Amino acid sequence: MKNYISNQDKKRYLIFESGAEEQIDKVAAGMLDNNDIKGMMPFSVMQFDDKVAARYDITSLISVSELLEKCISRETIISVIDTVLTVMENAEDYLIDPGSVILDCEKMFYDEKDGRLCMCVMPFVGKNNSSPSLRVFFKNFICRVKFDSTENCDYIGKMLGYLNSENEFSTEDFRYIVDEQKCGIAVVDECEPDKIIPVISPEENDEEKENEPPVKFTLKKPEEEYGDITEEKEEPAFRIPLDFYADEGESENENGNIKGILSRIFKESKGKSKGKKKDSDTQDDDRIMVQYCDSEGEIISEKGTVLLDEENKKTFLLRVSNNEKIIIKGNKFRIGTEKKSVDYCIKDNCAVSRMHAEIIHKNNSYFIVDNNSTNHTFINEQEIRSKREMRLQNRSRIKLADEEFIFYS
Repeated sequence: MKNYISNQDKKRYLIFESGAEEQIDKVAAGMLDNNDIKGMMPFSVMQFDDKVAARYDITSLISVSELLEKCISRETIISVIDTVLTVMENAEDYLIDPGSVILDCEKMFYDEKDGRLCMCVMPFVGKNNSSPSLRVFFKNFICRVKFDSTENCDYIGKMLGYLNSENEFSTEDFRYIVDEQKCGIAVVDECEPDKIIPVISPEENDEEKENEPPVKFTLKKPEEEYGDITEEKEEPAFRIPLDFYADEGESENENGNIKGILSRIFKESKGKSKGKKKDSDTQDDDRIMVQYCDSEGEIISEKGTVLLDEENKKTFLLRVSNNEKIIIKGNKFRIGTEKKSVDYCIKDNCAVSRMHAEIIHKNNSYFIVDNNSTNHTFINEQEIRSKREMRLQNRSRIKLADEEFIFYS
């Protein structure tokens, strides 16, 4: 088998000619011809005496090798890598052997007008196309890229870090890393390349608001439920140098909590046994009232529904976007988008990093730590440094990227 590029009738073709006893892959030809498969080009079959040829129409396209000779943007790089992954993931759904997909920059083509990658499939049955593994292809591609110097290229380091690791290559794992880069483009520094917040000027924001359709419903404002938080001007959060880690003192706090619970139970039982409180008094005190739950778990009593003082005293975050109340539990409370690794998962905001930040409870105080997030963490509109513990005060305003919370303690 041989392959070459030929110009015919103002058209340009990549042609594969069959060797001895080589046959066209009719299944692949039919699938490519009858389906619009993202990233894959169909081919036509021609007969020359005793030979068969398959040709791909590459008119107006350039090879990926030619593309790599130019300075290309982050968006283009991510688009090419994303398309290669998509082709490999979808090949079997169309009865195409992923091993027949050609991973050769000379035989992969790019449409500069539409910004799309076009890939070829080996057209002959059982023919080894001698393509490298996906890991090797991606490493070679990234190392050949000429980056745009005006853009931040930290995302390249993250991808190469995975490709150079000793872990077995997984398209699923690499897909996760690539998808993190597709939420937008912005300049960031000293950050893990997760999600990027598109920068919007105040003028653009105002124009968008004027064109927005009428809002059909409104959420209850935090001020209405938890009191006015705008009139009181809290002091901005300040940095406190610490000489020990947040993990220290956990056992002491846990013991203290256990002692406090036992002490309270003992005092309550002691008070009941001595008869120091009358029935009329206990009915007015929700903290020691005997409580019952209905079928939906709501606490009720003989007087009707009651609100627990202890519940209102819990430390929590109020998520401003949807008015959600998030109870902070334990000595470390992690927040991010990676469901398996955090205590509170933000599923609907790709600007937040996988393990964006954590809230630490120690020495009767609360601190927040930014975990090298891409779009940073802010307290009262002030950006905090990564891996530094910052004290939180009641009603501190926290922003993880562009996701806003209010801290109550």
